[in-house]
Amino acid sequence: MNEQQFNANLKAAFVAPVFPTHMESKIDAVVSKFKNRKQIRRRVTLSLGATAAVASGIFVFPAVKAQAALGGMMSALDKQTSARIFTYTVDEKGNRFPKSTTIMAEGNVESRDAQNRIEQVEIGDTTFAFDSNTRSFIASQRNNQGIRLSQMLSQASRFTISKRVELEKVNVRGRVILRATVTDTGLPERLIIEADPNTELPFHAIAESFEMGKWRIRQEHEFAYLPGLKVLKPDFTKTPVLTMAEKWAKFNDGMTESELGRLKLKDRTVIIRKIDISRDGTVFIAYQAGNRDPHRWSGSYIGLSDNLGTEYVQSNGPEHDQSEGANVPVDGILEMEVIVPIEPQNARSKKLSLFVNCTESGKSDAISIGTNTMNGVTQLIKMHNGNQIADSGWKGSRKKILDIDFDQSTCDVKPSWASSLSWLMRNEVYAEIYKADKLAADAMQKEKWESAETHLNDSLHWKRESEIQGFSGWEQGQTLKDLEKVKLHLKPSQIR
Repeated sequence: MNEQQFNANLKAAFVAPVFPTHMESKIDAVVSKFKNRKQIRRRVTLSLGATAAVASGIFVFPAVKAQAALGGMMSALDKQTSARIFTYTVDEKGNRFPKSTTIMAEGNVESRDAQNRIEQVEIGDTTFAFDSNTRSFIASQRNNQGIRLSQMLSQASRFTISKRVELEKVNVRGRVILRATVTDTGLPERLIIEADPNTELPFHAIAESFEMGKWRIRQEHEFAYLPGLKVLKPDFTKTPVLTMAEKWAKFNDGMTESELGRLKLKDRTVIIRKIDISRDGTVFIAYQAGNRDPHRWSGSYIGLSDNLGTEYVQSNGPEHDQSEGANVPVDGILEMEVIVPIEPQNARSKKLSLFVNCTESGKSDAISIGTNTMNGVTQLIKMHNGNQIADSGWKGSRKKILDIDFDQSTCDVKPSWASSLSWLMRNEVYAEIYKADKLAADAMQKEKWESAETHLNDSLHWKRESEIQGFSGWEQGQTLKDLEKVKLHLKPSQIR
């Protein structure tokens, strides 16, 4: 029985209130026949003949019964026409911070951020998403027209092998509630949904992740069912509407108006469009390198040095987030290199030199140094167009594109255009996470454990700050594990 059949049968069995007394007794009678009753209660298992039995509401193991509870909640939700959902992020101390408010009404959806600014409106057959770069709404064809309230729980209700669903009735401050816990053991993450036992409508939910041996709340949701809610179109007299193609055309036109440097090679022309330096000395370079496959990782095209001898950490490849189907500029898609100094520099004047690695024949050759970890041992490797090569496999030279002087930084944390070229630069907090992770990985690879600890703690700080400021939650388990590994190499007096 496939997943669609499974969900269909559960919904068919539990359209009415989910667990009438006679159903409980029948289920208990069936399960009591098994010697390994405890094990059965922990498994989501159906026999070959279970399809008809589930549809008739006679034969359901307890774990499947809990899965069915979600079907009951979804059925109850679909009897409602409107709701307001408040979403909060929760830090490691349990403090809640507003993240967003969502209204779902008559098949339409409106989402606002923590400052009550419209982020997205889905109405009729169109989605209007606000774009901060162009200060406009981007209109696109809507793919969830006529969305129902039950789709809030659609991901949780899907049956998968790695998912475990448990149901219980609990007393919370004198009130009996229905609590469904959906655990995905593959991640591991879990969603705890609390509903009214009479109406089966969810009123509260929390999302948790398992980090360093314990469950941690990441997000919290509160549901309010209010008749008469409506989703209205934004005021387009104040904020213009663009199609996705128009958005990219406007962005590309603005970015390609200026040319800072150009290098003609035999197989392509590299053109530098923008260079910005943040207050900590991070260099952001926007450029074009001809028409090539942007989806194949190919090392770093642009290299960097300066007159101060600064040591930089460079990404493993250019960032590019050009929308599929967008008009590509004649000189190639816009790409970005983010090059981070190992030691922060506070707005110091400097001369930057940009170059491209070239073969002896004068063709471009994207070379970058990466790492490969096998059996716990990290080795340096040299990559060329996504393939590992021996050190002796590349012979060529650096060809300079330009020298440019900067008297001071040009942006605080990142330039505004960077958010269009990488979602990792969507806001300043994400940019700080990107930098901290790059520096931490570099320090760990070089076995500079004190520096690694500093940057890993910075990464944790900004990942938590992301939640506090109402942005997305970040997985922190790997960062915490790396921090524990690093501390094994430090003396007690060195640990922060």
